[in-house]
Amino acid sequence: MFVLGQDLALYDTFQRQIESCDKQIEAYLKTLVDSTPEPEAPLPAARSRRRTHRNEPHFDVRTTLHHLLRTDLSQIDGIGPYSALRLVSEIGKDMSRWPTAANHFTSWTTLAPQNKISGGRVLSSRTQPSGCRTAAILRMAAMSVGPYPDRARRLLP
Repeated sequence: MFVLGQDLALYDTFQRQIESCDKQIEAYLKTLVDSTPEPEAPLPAARSRRRTHRNEPHFDVRTTLHHLLRTDLSQIDGIGPYSALRLVSEIGKDMSRWPTAANHFTSWTTLAPQNKISGGRVLSSRTQPSGCRTAAILRMAAMSVGPYPDRARRLLP
């Protein structure tokens, strides 16, 4: 019982620390929002109301990010408000660092395949293992969407 009591006390301490961190994140985002003008387009309706991550912040991330970015990233399949916040914290809102998304951004995230070709045949096509947090977020989003052949056919010309 003693050890269980200690574990509960540690859990409560960590939850208070997470709450304190959330308040700091919310305060910082509020300073960023205060320095930017209102977006022209209204915030679209939310796709889902359930929280997908246990440690997701307890404030309205979606509205804040819409105000900062002028678009709602949570409308993308597989990306929720918390994932969008994590992406923006990793990448930032200035995408001009990468001249093209197809080559430069995917190379930076190590999502570009390393094709091994011999005699015109593709021997292997794998992405590099890396510790890039942006790549991890995008991979998780892709896995949560899963394969949708019908959707892929609609997107192709």
